[in-house]
Amino acid sequence: MLLAGDKSTGKRGRQKWSGWYKEAIPIAEKTWEKHLKGLEETDV
Repeated sequence: MLLAGDKSTGKRGRQKWSGWYKEAIPIAEKTWEKHLKGLEETDV
């Protein structure tokens, strides 16, 4: 999964790089797990 865009600044120009990771990584992990489960279900 590749997400583009500027993740370094948030509201009022504050640095938010680490905050972006704290929010995005759990979402990406859940999405990956769902994908793998779907592959297992279709694997005969």
